[in-house]
Amino acid sequence: RVPLLVLTGELDDVTPAGEIRRLVSERSAGSASVDLVVYPGAYHGFDVDSLKQRRTVRLLPLFGPSATLQYDETAAGDATHRLIRFLVRARATTQTTVQAAGIL
Repeated sequence: RVPLLVLTGELDDVTPAGEIRRLVSERSAGSASVDLVVYPGAYHGFDVDSLKQRRTVRLLPLFGPSATLQYDETAAGDATHRLIRFLVRARATTQTTVQAAGIL
């Protein structure tokens, strides 16, 4: 039972939000917490600030599906804060579990 944080863009065409929602829904039943955040208007790579200009690339050279990539400052900032809070919470939970088990 491991907590999961999923941060994705609504317009992500690499990992579509609908598919992620379905997977999270399936995983959520009877498991550890799952936090899903879908950022409106955000594409794949929303947290990569070198992608300020939207670009579409092929995932495989010369053929295969394409992906639209673009940085989103608002989504990236929120995602960073959520990730830090998630990791702090996970660390605290892990320390409590380890101490309760008498491992350290």
